[in-house]
Amino acid sequence: MKTDYQTIEISTAEGIALFFVKPPPFNRVSKRLIEDLTGAFQWAYGETGIRAIVLGGTGHDFIGGTDIHDLRNIRNRSDCMDDVLEGQRFVRTIEMGPKPVIAAINGDCSRSGLEVALACHYRIAVRDSRMGLLDVRFGLIPGMGGTQRLPRLVGLRRALEMITEGLDIPVEQAKNIGLIDELATPENLLEKATSAARQFVAGRVNFRMCVTRRRTEKLPSAAERRKIITDFRERLEKTAEGYTAPWKALEAVERGLSGN
Repeated sequence: MKTDYQTIEISTAEGIALFFVKPPPFNRVSKRLIEDLTGAFQWAYGETGIRAIVLGGTGHDFIGGTDIHDLRNIRNRSDCMDDVLEGQRFVRTIEMGPKPVIAAINGDCSRSGLEVALACHYRIAVRDSRMGLLDVRFGLIPGMGGTQRLPRLVGLRRALEMITEGLDIPVEQAKNIGLIDELATPENLLEKATSAARQFVAGRVNFRMCVTRRRTEKLPSAAERRKIITDFRERLEKTAEGYTAPWKALEAVERGLSGN
């Protein structure tokens, strides 16, 4: 199977596949990147000698937002839905795949890049970088499952603050609220990521227990959820007048979590 891709570099070390997204400085999520990463993951999943995967970026960013050129090419609802569903299928390939995936977050991690990280089973980030779902700043909402995965990791109220206000936070805070699992320096990030991968491979941690979509411990009760949603509707009436994206983001979170 093909292992030479335009947008990623692949190497292996002691049964661990290392995927590094390029090119810097922004490592944008594009149709080509999704196609390449999908192929790379399928290759790694099919290789019996590969037991885990580390996904990282190059330069000073992990993975950024969707490539603006792809957005500009969208002309109708059908094209938009095709792109959204393709992105969602890709992150499910990571989250529900047969092998653990560790996100080695080497720098700022925002928008679609954070959505990819949310689908990984373990997240390690370098200090002094920032993380956020900033889509509403661009008149968009997270389209790759971030509206559903973020509340499961950090709680509904904090997730709504980040999503509807387009907030990014330092990784030190992200660690405190459960968004990432470990902090690292640029020098020891890869070492920590491969060490975490070996913990999964050795069976010391069951990566199936780390699937974000299955986590419910930080989700509120139905009554609490309704109260939080009402609070945010009142907040948006004061802060988001004339803007559509924050309201649509709130709606996406509410509808997606209403069955829990």
